[in-house]
Amino acid sequence: MYAFYRHEPVFLVIEHDGEKINMIKFITEEKYWQHQALELADNFTNRIKEVMNGYFDGSIKNLELPHILNGTEFENQVWEKTKAVPFGEKSSYADIAKAMGKPDSARAVGNALNKNPIPIIVPCHRIVGSDGELHGFAGGLEVKQWLLEHEEEHKG
Repeated sequence: MYAFYRHEPVFLVIEHDGEKINMIKFITEEKYWQHQALELADNFTNRIKEVMNGYFDGSIKNLELPHILNGTEFENQVWEKTKAVPFGEKSSYADIAKAMGKPDSARAVGNALNKNPIPIIVPCHRIVGSDGELHGFAGGLEVKQWLLEHEEEHKG
């Protein structure tokens, strides 16, 4: 099943089985309007939208929605460390590698985050380069910057 969500400039399709989210993908505004009719309203879709609304209005700091993460052991470790980065804070690929006890694996951390199936829940937008610069993001660097600014504004 699919839930479609928008909070400009963010447009998402969220795939779920009625109980757990297994994929979140950034889409264009055009695709959002073309495909939102595919959404079937159910209790879990409504819950997803309720939590997303809270995140985007700043009242919910962490998206605690049931989800599935299927990755390698290394990817799962990266994703768990990334989930630990607090709302409104940033960390670097090198910081995540060090937190995992693998200080020379910053590039591998970046590769694992590139495969993150549930961005925002696994907040890979909070991970930046050691120089503080923004690097790749599935939603585009403008959306990554917007998400960081949104969290900074609402971290309270």
